Amino acid sequence: MQFQLEKNTDTSTALLKVSISHQDLDTPLKKKLAELSKTAKIKGFRPGKVPPALLQKMYGPSLKMEVLNDTVQQGINSYLTDSKLRTMGFLHPVQNDDRNDFDNMEKDMEFAYQIGLSPEFSLASIDSTPFKKANVVVDDATLDKEIDYLQTRYSAVADVETSDAQSIVSGKLTIDGDQKIDVNTHISIERAKEEKRSLFIGLSAEDSIEFDLQECFTTDELSKLLYLTKGEPAPVGKAKLEVSKVSKMNK
Repeated sequence: MQFQLEKNTDTSTALLKVSISHQDLDTPLKKKLAELSKTAKIKGFRPGKVPPALLQKMYGPSLKMEVLNDTVQQGINSYLTDSKLRTMGFLHPVQNDDRNDFDNMEKDMEFAYQIGLSPEFSLASIDSTPFKKANVVVDDATLDKEIDYLQTRYSAVADVETSDAQSIVSGKLTIDGDQKIDVNTHISIERAKEEKRSLFIGLSAEDSIEFDLQECFTTDELSKLLYLTKGEPAPVGKAKLEVSKVSKMNK
């Protein structure tokens, strides 16, 4: 197998031509036939005893095409590795104008690929460049907040009898009005407005509660609770929650 690289420095691309003769396919084709003969199931022959010559007659063209593809791809990979060519993206096959006769693979073949080349550049020395070192101070309050967040995020969820300020209340939320909604959702009580969280504390499964949407949640939180699409207006007015489960994150 032979390779020819034609670089185009103006566009940082190159044309890679691959020439392969039918002799390049002989060894991998024999190996492929030997592998196939071990697993082929053909009437009249015991498993693993099918003659390679028979397989060649039955599957020759398709096997040759498979071996051709594998051999060319392996050859290209080896060429790019050995030549230490710095490429970008994937190889793009170039139409060969029907120069290859796949019905007669005893003839030599040629394939061409357009490839992108990584541009060569050099960085100026930074030895004399001044840098400012950031002095970051993390106070205890910030550290405690982050620890609490991570403990909550990666903790296990367990069902509880009654909700408290850190619980999650799940159930069916219905809204009767101009914009009717009927959805199963999960309400994290900590995400409700602080002055309205008490409405959701003390709830158990099979309880129900009515509340004003805008009074209890911000617009962003309502979008999450109601699974609204981006830009879809949140409904206004009263909503009813029928509680099916109460759970809590165990830190």
